[in-house]
Amino acid sequence: MCGEVSMVKIKKRKIHSIKSVNVEDDSPMSPVVGPFEYLTSELRVVKESMAKLPQGLGESSAGPRSYVPQCKFDAYISDKRKQKSQLGNLKNAYASLAKSHCELSIHTVKGRSERIGSMRKDMSRLHGAMMVKMSIVRSTRLMENIEAAIEPFIFSF
Repeated sequence: MCGEVSMVKIKKRKIHSIKSVNVEDDSPMSPVVGPFEYLTSELRVVKESMAKLPQGLGESSAGPRSYVPQCKFDAYISDKRKQKSQLGNLKNAYASLAKSHCELSIHTVKGRSERIGSMRKDMSRLHGAMMVKMSIVRSTRLMENIEAAIEPFIFSF
């Protein structure tokens, strides 16, 4: 049934001021497309269930017909509702799990960021201390170089 294209004659009715004319158009209608897999599977289940039932009189029609008793139909509908409810619960549980995973990831990233931030602060302090020390070393070397450069002049006077 799924994927079949059926030819349908379209009857158009043209209405004029005084008379009406019926025109048959033999052009095929465009096929209806959509996700029919679910409907097909449901119809297959119903067909299989009906095939297993004994042949008997229909409840609302005369003659031998296959039928599904109301109690079995109600049980089937009830089962479908339970499945839908369980699917909803499963979706909610999955959403909750995804949310918890996201929160845990954010918490882990924040913890890393805080550790990295404190490490950066420590590195910054160390860098500052090293810069001060290097500055002192440079100034000491500069002073030594200056003293060495002017020393001959000091003793020459």
